[in-house]
This record gives sequence, C-alpha cells and structure tokens, in this order.
Amino acid sequence: LPVLRGGSGAAVAGLTAMALSVGYLIAAAGPFLLGASHDLTGGWTTPLVLLLAITAAELPLGFRATRSWVVD
Repeated sequence: LPVLRGGSGAAVAGLTAMALSVGYLIAAAGPFLLGASHDLTGGWTTPLVLLLAITAAELPLGFRATRSWVVD
C-alpha cells in the first residue's frame, strides 16, 4: 500500500517507516493488553469486546487508506 500511495521514493520510504513503526508498536502492545484484561476479568468476554472495538476504530482508517490518492 505505501508503494501505491507514495508519489516519490522519499514519500514511499516515509510511509513505509511510519506504517511499520506505528504498526509494530501497536501490534506488540496488543497481546500484553488483551492478556492483562483477561487476567483482570477472568474471562474472554472483555478481551474479545476490546478486539471488536479496536477493529471498529481501525475500519474507517482502512477505508480511507485504500482510496485512490497519492502522498508526496
């Protein structure tokens, strides 16, 4: 996706760096936070609701990212 959205090599590099650094940071925190919520509540309902909430929050951003536009 960064290659499709970047207007130049520098833009592609910047988009890739941002996506990887922010994406891996969020992905690394996810298992810890969901495990902590499971330990605090003793069940899987709260962690699964949190996953659904995160998915719902990411959905509009995903739709926006897939629109046809170029970043310079």
